[in-house]
Amino acid sequence: MAVVERIGTWNVCGLRDKEPEIVDFMNKRRITVMGLADCRRSGKGCKEIHSNYVLIWNGVEQRQRPKHGVAFILHPDTAKNLTDTADTLLNTVKKACGTKGQNRGQRKATVWWNDEVKEAVKEKKRLFRVWVKSQTHEDYVNYRLVGRNSKRVVKTAKDSSWTDYGRHLTELCKQSPR
Repeated sequence: MAVVERIGTWNVCGLRDKEPEIVDFMNKRRITVMGLADCRRSGKGCKEIHSNYVLIWNGVEQRQRPKHGVAFILHPDTAKNLTDTADTLLNTVKKACGTKGQNRGQRKATVWWNDEVKEAVKEKKRLFRVWVKSQTHEDYVNYRLVGRNSKRVVKTAKDSSWTDYGRHLTELCKQSPR
């Protein structure tokens, strides 16, 4: 007779004191492997928890404040079979999903941001700083004029980006068989 593995996922928003509740849920639903997102643990490891279930986790580096991270809770029978492959499983999940927050300190790339937009925004910011220092009406007028131009350049870039995106989607729809 084939063994049926039931797999579940749960975004736990921190694992603290939730293991017994998750194990009870797994028992009721006969789930053998539960994948947990956002377990908020640091380091990586494997330990036995409530009712001989096994918790395997991989979070941020040990020195960092616990946030994000992934984990698995395994049924005792399944844990015996998977103990050897736990590191492989965790490393695969870590590579596929990551363990840090979005952006990782980098700004998101936008399709419409180009050199023309960059220069227009840079000039607007420069004139703003000039106006703040001088507080003259002439510098304010210059800042407002360049600001309007900057908005126009950004809007044009965004509009052309959306037009290109729509054109690209139309081409994909034409190419795909139904």
